[in-house]
Amino acid sequence: EGIHVMCMRLPYDVLFAVMDIQAHNDDLCALSSMGQTCHTLHDVSAKPMLGCEIALRDGRDVVSFCRFMQYQGGRYSLLRRRLSISTGRLSAPAVASLLEILGSITHLEYLVLRGADRILGSDIRIPRAFASLTCLKHLEMSLSESADTANCVYMFRAMRSRLVTARLDAPSVVQGLQAGIFPCEIANPISMFRNSASSLIELSGTNLELG
Repeated sequence: EGIHVMCMRLPYDVLFAVMDIQAHNDDLCALSSMGQTCHTLHDVSAKPMLGCEIALRDGRDVVSFCRFMQYQGGRYSLLRRRLSISTGRLSAPAVASLLEILGSITHLEYLVLRGADRILGSDIRIPRAFASLTCLKHLEMSLSESADTANCVYMFRAMRSRLVTARLDAPSVVQGLQAGIFPCEIANPISMFRNSASSLIELSGTNLELG
């Protein structure tokens, strides 16, 4: 005898509620899996997915996220919460994708750059693209121990966003001198945030002279 399999269709309201729980738990993998089951859930999954923290850990993540946003019709206004980038130095295709992402961001409030000197040093256009963002309120950056800080200094000085909080984990002066780099401006960053003078309420970090 044949085996009869009974398929049960869950109401969309139930599925949407499950996706809300996944979004609350920042469960991007589960959201992505549900979003791939049908066109309706794919469209609905975009908003909660972009409401979670987006973490780009390597060049493939950057290219993949850019393609995802293209498939979503470029709905970058949904990207509001937090974008974390820790890719290290980027390849040419990843640079092109990152520039497209940065050129489309309109509402992102929180940006994290891990190993920022390597990311910014991938291409001369990248520091300018980050500096051109106008929506940021919170910025976290960490630099390598032997970082060349020139691109970071440029980005800070040219930033158009009015920051509310900023955190900078910089190399120590001793580490910089050992690497033949003089991170004096980074170590005393207050003057670099002139454009945020009226909005900045918290500036913190490591190896900084904030007195």
